[in-house]
Amino acid sequence: MNHNTLVDSKKWLSSAFKTSLKPTVAFAKLSINDFHYPKYFEYAITFLEYAQLMSQFLLFVPAIYQDPEFSDDIFVKHIIFGAKLLNPGSFLVNIEKNSTTTVVLIIVILSTLIKFLLFGYLVFISRVNWPGQTILVKAWKWIFRLQVRIIYALVTSFWVQIIISSSNDQNITLFGLSELPSILISSVLIGAEFILSFIILSYFTYVLPNKNVFSAKTNVLESTTFIQKVLIQVLQMAFASNSNSLGANWTFSIITFIVTVARIFYCCFTLPLYKTKALNFQSVMIALVSSLNIAFVFNTVLQAADSTHNIQFILIGWILVSIPGTKFALVVTDKIITLALSGSLIKTPELLVHKISLIKQLHKLKRLPCKSNDSYKLSYLLNLTIESNFSRLLNLDDDQKDLFDLDSKQNTNKAFTKYLEGLLQKMPKNALIKLYLAYYYGKKLHNYRNAIKLITELTKQNSTPSHINHLSAK
Repeated sequence: MNHNTLVDSKKWLSSAFKTSLKPTVAFAKLSINDFHYPKYFEYAITFLEYAQLMSQFLLFVPAIYQDPEFSDDIFVKHIIFGAKLLNPGSFLVNIEKNSTTTVVLIIVILSTLIKFLLFGYLVFISRVNWPGQTILVKAWKWIFRLQVRIIYALVTSFWVQIIISSSNDQNITLFGLSELPSILISSVLIGAEFILSFIILSYFTYVLPNKNVFSAKTNVLESTTFIQKVLIQVLQMAFASNSNSLGANWTFSIITFIVTVARIFYCCFTLPLYKTKALNFQSVMIALVSSLNIAFVFNTVLQAADSTHNIQFILIGWILVSIPGTKFALVVTDKIITLALSGSLIKTPELLVHKISLIKQLHKLKRLPCKSNDSYKLSYLLNLTIESNFSRLLNLDDDQKDLFDLDSKQNTNKAFTKYLEGLLQKMPKNALIKLYLAYYYGKKLHNYRNAIKLITELTKQNSTPSHINHLSAK
């Protein structure tokens, strides 16, 4: 392929599908490209995402943490206060109903209005293909990243509390309106937040590796946490008048436990995040959520047996389960990572693709073990394993062994491309492998002809709109 053909192919690739997908491709480009979290900010956001979920667990049954026997306990008081900070709508019950409530709700509604106006602005400039005002685009990129993970539950906690309070005749309504209009308006606001979050999850979740620590192969893990938050809110509203009943607690415990178990199994069989440090941190957070869920299940069992059940039991049980639980989660994660490298685990597409990022990360940590870097012993041994078995790990043929050179980016990229080509032969319809291979063809090897061919195939798979948007945006 001569230089002119190469340039023409690259230009075609960069503008691929803009006739049929121009608005969504442009929107993805504006929302995703050239944005990276500060490293430690990513950890903070992930922590808040799961802490917010755990706070919903703790606040599900107000009768438990409002029990006079325990509500004045310093430990309980601080934990519940922290939970309410992450779900600020729960403060509405305790503040002045006429003045402060009105001011708070006006602020929340104005911020929501600004957010949706900004969303509309981005949709408009995407359609007319304008670059837009830099400050507005940057503001949207922050909202885009945080909407599903934090903003949704933060904002809707107010409207959920309005619905619960209206149903319980607590005289907390929306701007003095009667019960029915308050519930209807709050439901519409919750629905708007949900639809925006759903659109972002369904069409604009970035699935290629990037500089962000918590970059992921799929949006399933994020979606699972989001769905669990939504389900808890639905259960809160459904059992507004009898949240402390045995039936409500059993329903809550079983539904949340099913989602929690599904999240654990998904993580074990896919290793959804690319970076090993992120996987370990995510494992700890998932273990904390799972431990709290188990504590609630035991609390419900005690309630069914007419035994003592209270917020102190839940918190102490959570601590006792979480200590061994987090250690076990880290051990299991390390074991799965090792098995994913060897290929002896269940061969899901996500685990097979993960082998590439794992080899890259381990090569960067190639250091001789000594007293000053004792933590690198496992990494060093795994790196030796990679160097000794590189061709076997990537299923390379004998005539391709010359590609083994981890210090040569060109040879390594060729080896990874051969590996992905082999995976695609075994799983010809898998969108993730096609996407990843197209990325290597176009970004790493500048083989735009093959990249274009794969993108064309992906456009025919209607179930993967986000894949097309992101690869086209690249």
